[in-house]
Amino acid sequence: MARKVWPKAIPTAVPDTLLGTLLEHLATAEEQLASLSKEYGPDHSAVVKVKSQIETLQRKIRERINGIMLGLEARGLSLSTSLDSFNQEVAHVKANGVVEASRTQPYFEAKRNLEDLQRFRQILDMKIASGKIDGSLPNTKFVEIVDRAVPALHPISPNMPRALAVIALGILLDIAGLLMLNGLPRMVSNPRPA
Repeated sequence: MARKVWPKAIPTAVPDTLLGTLLEHLATAEEQLASLSKEYGPDHSAVVKVKSQIETLQRKIRERINGIMLGLEARGLSLSTSLDSFNQEVAHVKANGVVEASRTQPYFEAKRNLEDLQRFRQILDMKIASGKIDGSLPNTKFVEIVDRAVPALHPISPNMPRALAVIALGILLDIAGLLMLNGLPRMVSNPRPA
């Protein structure tokens, strides 16, 4: 799997302090080479020495990048293997889960039926107890009907003739009382001699 790797892209994807240091030294050496080439020319011993340093740094960077890439490939292979193992385990658990569910389903149905029957028995026990309590209570009637109520032939109220007669009687009695009070001689109370 040969691919072109940009040395400056690796530190952002995989932080590596050694690679970062090598890249910094390479940048410094390239700046030195540029300034020395202008000052002394390409054949000067200082320029040749810096070119040699640059080649050494580039070789070390390539080796470091290859090591990082091998590590990433190994890690990817390891993750792929563990993912395959995980997928197999999930499939195995699913298959066992279906088998286990089909095996235990009758148990859970019987358990649910038993709970329903127990609830039904509780309700029946309550009904029986309620019936026993009702049976033990005296069976007497608290109200006894003596005569049936029958509506009257004529309404009792309002009875106008009777009402007028009572009013007239009341007025006559008032007048008689006033006459009696006016007709009685008044007694003057005299003090008794002693």
